[in-house]
Amino acid sequence: MVVHLLLFLALEKARIEAQLTGVLHELRARDVSALSPAQQVQRAASLAVLERYIERGEFPQRTDTQPGLRPRFIDHRGVHCAVGYLIAMSDPELARSINERFEYSYVRDITEPRLLAWADAHGFTVEELARIQPKYGHVRRPPTPDDLKRRLGDARESLALACAKHPHVSPVALHITGDASGHVRVTTASTEPFAACVAKLTTGKDRDDEPFIEKPKPFAFDLALALPTAQEILERRLAAMTIGEYCMPRPGAIPVQATVTYSEGIKVETEPRNEEIEGCIAERTKAILSPFAGIANLSAQRTAPVTSRLATQQFRWDTQMTARSVALACNPHFETLVVTVRARRDDPAFTIDVTTRDKKLATCIHDKLGPFLHDATKVSRQVNGKAEWFHFRIDADVYLPLPIKH
Repeated sequence: MVVHLLLFLALEKARIEAQLTGVLHELRARDVSALSPAQQVQRAASLAVLERYIERGEFPQRTDTQPGLRPRFIDHRGVHCAVGYLIAMSDPELARSINERFEYSYVRDITEPRLLAWADAHGFTVEELARIQPKYGHVRRPPTPDDLKRRLGDARESLALACAKHPHVSPVALHITGDASGHVRVTTASTEPFAACVAKLTTGKDRDDEPFIEKPKPFAFDLALALPTAQEILERRLAAMTIGEYCMPRPGAIPVQATVTYSEGIKVETEPRNEEIEGCIAERTKAILSPFAGIANLSAQRTAPVTSRLATQQFRWDTQMTARSVALACNPHFETLVVTVRARRDDPAFTIDVTTRDKKLATCIHDKLGPFLHDATKVSRQVNGKAEWFHFRIDADVYLPLPIKH
């Protein structure tokens, strides 16, 4: 059994490496002249990250019950798929959010608006991300009490929301048994509909089309599963949101803070008021909180600073990665240097200083990085029902001293 597992994992690793390497060469060979300078640089940086991901050679394992080859965004060990890794390197919160709702989904089936925004900013189409997304073979290990406790703990929020149409009960007393064939049965002595719903959703289905990698052992145990209420989950997710990042910059007043109210709908009010930014935040909040649609009697409110993209870690990471790519393009043998990006709110352009003894290299980096920063700061916005794709504004003070290593 152990030899079988090791052989399977070795073959899986070789298959995935070959697939990703082929896709990497294919994407690097494509004509990207139609992309903006910012998109071209971001795409090149992301493909360099993909190359390092392939070299590292650590890929997700599937442990669900679906037969055949399927994707998995982030596995039980925290290992990301290729697309998940690219996203996590610039926006870890987005990667976690996608995994929470679409762990085993194909890219084409992921209905997360922020994924489209990320793909566009990094110069990829959804079809290209779908090409990057590998599918993984199923490692069918027999269930164990420890594994089931972990899985149920990880699924607490999804179970609570799936059963939220019933009056909430917590903890839910479950009796869990596993037989010698690997079938898991979950029951509850509770007569509450909520508890019955949880038990039904957590009962595994027997399968005999794929053998286990080792012989299952029977077990039985009781578990008091503490589940949060839908209200608690709503408040937690609202508190974790970054407000305004993808809605800035916009014309008009620059908001200092925003109040987001959820109660059978979403209302946003900024201070000072900016109706265009309010509408954008409302649409993005609606997408993030879509799992709560249809659940009655929920309400939550949060007042928080409005975050300019220029103030985020992602902007810093993107700028540093781009500066390094630009330096390599200007001189493949450059020495360690420092790029400092500065601006004051509503400055017409960024100020770029390059600390290096190579004046030619400094000029080259300055001339190439400037257009990138200008394009990276642009956002799409709706004007009279039509999309305006290139609105530029420096809406926050910026000071980024960035050490760039070869």
